Amino acid sequence: MSPVFPGIIEEVVKRKITTFFIAKQEAEEVVESNVAVKSLIQKVLALLAIPKVRMDIRRVIEKINVLVEMVSAYINGKYKKIPKKTLILLVAALIYLVNPFDLIPDFIPGIGYIDDAGIITFVFQSIYEDIQKFEKWKESKASDPDSVPT
Repeated sequence: MSPVFPGIIEEVVKRKITTFFIAKQEAEEVVESNVAVKSLIQKVLALLAIPKVRMDIRRVIEKINVLVEMVSAYINGKYKKIPKKTLILLVAALIYLVNPFDLIPDFIPGIGYIDDAGIITFVFQSIYEDIQKFEKWKESKASDPDSVPT
């Protein structure tokens, strides 16, 4: 705890958790509609097409790409082995990313995407085992193009 600003760190963490919880609640509804998930993916891809955004989130861009790829494979019926809990976390992270008014508003130069990167990293680490399984599936699919999608 900072002696100069007692309670600030705790308050920031509390707000970040609250904001992500709201995104998670929204994700529980979004995952029920392929149309809503596809719309979210389009928003994420549009955001990632902005050079300044790509620069601000460059440390987590590969993680975001994996999350988008997993969700896309799921809703397109190519890979259905994603547990619902994992799917909700994936979608919640993407909702948090596209929300410009999360803990630190995205339009603040230099720091607007710091909290987004933190959420992406947290979710990535939380579902790492499922990501590993997805990556293994992709590798097997690449080595066996005649395999049946799962």
